[in-house]
Amino acid sequence: MVEVGDVEAPLCGELAAAVARFVTRSCRHGSPGKRGATFYHDAFSHLETATSVLKSFGLITPVPSADQPDEAWYCYHALALDADEMPGFLALSVGNDDERFPELFQSFLNLACEYDDLPTSRKPFECPQAYRAAARMLEQAGFLQQVGDRYSWTEKATPAMRTLGCWNTAGESWDDIEEARIERESEVAIETMPDDILRAFESGPDDLLSWIVVLETRWIDGGWQEASDRRVSLPEAIGLARRVIEKFKAKLGTGCGDGPSRG
Repeated sequence: MVEVGDVEAPLCGELAAAVARFVTRSCRHGSPGKRGATFYHDAFSHLETATSVLKSFGLITPVPSADQPDEAWYCYHALALDADEMPGFLALSVGNDDERFPELFQSFLNLACEYDDLPTSRKPFECPQAYRAAARMLEQAGFLQQVGDRYSWTEKATPAMRTLGCWNTAGESWDDIEEARIERESEVAIETMPDDILRAFESGPDDLLSWIVVLETRWIDGGWQEASDRRVSLPEAIGLARRVIEKFKAKLGTGCGDGPSRG
């Protein structure tokens, strides 16, 4: 069962290291990612999961307070070694089918994707520097594939991404679905934009707040309507407004100050 040097060992190490760096990035004692750096889970579920899984690998130790010397959970925890040392440490103790791997992988995705900048898109993406070491191991394990100088998630990541709520039952990324919706709606919004809205923004195409207000009140059910009390949701309006601005400026042409080009 345990095969020292198997890809799962370095993969666990890099995932654990990334989790350790995340939870200690705002540490109050010590340096982020370094042995002795402390953090508190604050009873947040994503941090509690990270604490639990790091503890299961022996990578952190509780730091009880003086008034509660026997408390080992509701207290600070400290890294037992540097995050950079974790891949080598786990390579000596983790092998195939380690029962702790699913929780570790889920914790990594939760922190890196939901609370940081690692994309969940099915499209190729540029991996943030902080997660490139983990990405190389995820590629070797078959969860990622390289596309030029980018990565894309594979079908092997589907169960974890569905559990995280980032992909639907068909294995589609909700972010990709939302991006496609915004692209379609923004195209229609520009093509069918009433003259009064076009004129209102000719001199201020970058006015995001005003665009949001207009879209909230006049872009209803995928089309322009007269002003009403009915509103689209704010998150939808924000995302759509940003894309509409890009398309609107392209419609005006780069020299906005020279007047609109409606060709």
